[in-house]
Amino acid sequence: MKLTNRQQETLNFITEYIKDYGYPPTRQEIGTRFGITASSAHQRLWNMERKGVLSLLSTARGIRVL
Repeated sequence: MKLTNRQQETLNFITEYIKDYGYPPTRQEIGTRFGITASSAHQRLWNMERKGVLSLLSTARGIRVL
């Protein structure tokens, strides 16, 4: 499935963050970056997981780019 522009921006942010720090951002950090709540960030990530571009784990930094 094709990502929306916001989802693509989020994926780019996650991959750059991992490249810079060696681990993924928290949902709160994603929310802060995009001016949304952590809950909204989680919803965006969940939709991206459904599209098969990442996998979510049950930890604060539990994001794995596929």
